[in-house]
Amino acid sequence: MSKIVAFDFDGTLAVTQWPVIIKPIYPIVEYAKQCKAKGDQIILNTMREGDRLQEAVDWCLDQGIEFDAINDNVPCMQTFYKNNPRKIFANEYIDDHNLVFAGVGNGSRRNLEKYAAVLCEQFSRIGPCCYLNNREHDCDTCELFGVCHNPDKLLAFMMQPADEEKTE
Repeated sequence: MSKIVAFDFDGTLAVTQWPVIIKPIYPIVEYAKQCKAKGDQIILNTMREGDRLQEAVDWCLDQGIEFDAINDNVPCMQTFYKNNPRKIFANEYIDDHNLVFAGVGNGSRRNLEKYAAVLCEQFSRIGPCCYLNNREHDCDTCELFGVCHNPDKLLAFMMQPADEEKTE
């Protein structure tokens, strides 16, 4: 079943030093492309506007990401709601300010297993890794190297700044 995924730009799809776009954040760029390839609808959900927004859109196109909507709801949701509410609807919101992703707020770990599964699926080189198959620490095919099995390391991985490389 397809879903709607909204992606932030600065600090999420790209490392930036406002307004300069420095480099891609490859796992998120790849996730956006995977979503689109699976038939999901993807939205660019950013504070950028005007020329700065166009720079981000053009940069995304250069990375191979074409959005179904930009700072707007996808057409099927506008039809469903019979209007276009200001809040952008998505099944997933990928944003560096997301409280669970950034590890701030009340310190809740309620979604760590969900994020571990998504990260393992994304980083596995030859298919679903041990986390998704309930195998015991079979992480030799995963670039996360067992981070998914350790809640403290997983939370640290999720909290690291966007321009740092993956954890050891």
